[in-house]
Amino acid sequence: RNACSTRANLGYIYCELGDFARAESALRQALSETARMGLHELAAAVQHNLGRVLGLRGQTAEAAHLEREAIASVQKQGEPRVEGVARTYLSEILAASGDYAGAEREAALAVETLRVAPSLRVAALGALARARLGRGDVTSALAAAREAAAELAALGEIEEGESSVRLTLAEALAHNG
Repeated sequence: RNACSTRANLGYIYCELGDFARAESALRQALSETARMGLHELAAAVQHNLGRVLGLRGQTAEAAHLEREAIASVQKQGEPRVEGVARTYLSEILAASGDYAGAEREAALAVETLRVAPSLRVAALGALARARLGRGDVTSALAAAREAAAELAALGEIEEGESSVRLTLAEALAHNG
């Protein structure tokens, strides 16, 4: 069990380092092991991290499917942090596939769900701003991006997504002249 959890963490780290092929391999292996051992809580976390990796690799259909499965699983488990992050990832995946309305919907749900985790909520606000930019709603995008930047400044640091939040604010400012 510990080795499976470590492999899942390693997959996440590979993703953060941009080695998506290794990340996918480690996470697929961890997902297989969680199923074999019946580790349902860990499986949901692995699914949502694998979904992110696949989304970054352009495999958006499978990525979205995994995120939705993870969301359904963690809702049953009562894990709002994981649910919110999975919704943030799903928003990013949907935006990458051009479904900005779906991306906005998922990001808004992530923002609400992550009220329990302010450092994760910032990235959800950034995803909301990015989805609104994609939809062409530049005024609302700027409002969400400014809120994300203000929360980032208040917290000083967040768990993930800081560069994306800053980039999205710059893009929203540029689109608003």
